[in-house]
Amino acid sequence: DTWGDDATVAGIADRLSFSLGQYHLETDGFRENNDSEQDVLSAFFQYEVDPDSSVLLELRDTETDEGDLLLLYDPTFYSPTLRQKEETSSVRAGFRRDFSPRSQLLASILYQDAKINTFVDSETNVLSKVDGYAASVQHIWRGDGWNLTSGLRHVEYDDDQPAPGPTFMPFPPFFEIQTNQFKYPLDETTAYAYGTVELSGHLSVTAGASATSTEGQLLDKNQVNRKVGLDWEPLECTTGRQPAFRTQQASSF
Repeated sequence: DTWGDDATVAGIADRLSFSLGQYHLETDGFRENNDSEQDVLSAFFQYEVDPDSSVLLELRDTETDEGDLLLLYDPTFYSPTLRQKEETSSVRAGFRRDFSPRSQLLASILYQDAKINTFVDSETNVLSKVDGYAASVQHIWRGDGWNLTSGLRHVEYDDDQPAPGPTFMPFPPFFEIQTNQFKYPLDETTAYAYGTVELSGHLSVTAGASATSTEGQLLDKNQVNRKVGLDWEPLECTTGRQPAFRTQQASSF
């Protein structure tokens, strides 16, 4: 008993393009409390200010309601009461500017709010919340046989998570497990630059670096990351890539 539907309406009117979408999926699963239901609504708009500039706006809303979907070795080991409901809303705005055929600037900002409500049983529920934003700006330069990409990205959000722990009392049973809410803020900034050079018609090399600064309750670290890669096209229908890189990313955005 699984079914879903997906519908999208898109169009262009003069300098405005748009897309409106809806997605639904639900299933009863193959055992008790193994059902899942998901709904997604999305709207996307892009407007061309002039031939060299455009702006965009994207709205998205997702709702999920599911039981215990975890698959363990013992098929009888599952919770008949566990339920999880998640609601996520996001707004994204963007900007593009072409200074010349070789130079392009891209910028975007995303705000997201997510709530996850976990019902252990009919009397116990745990609420987790994450809200914050991510902003980025990127510049692309296209030369003759080479290009350079550089940018800056910043993420900042609060992660409100439950943490169960014992609460002691002066009377029997003397302690019980209660869930308290704790905030885990995160502030992360990354600056990067990498270039690609075409060594021949079939071989190019990419090299660059990024610097990331992360400040949060669980992680406080600064790190420089290196990146190098080869791109080889021995035939028109064959491409081989070999990357090697290091990264630091604590955010979920």
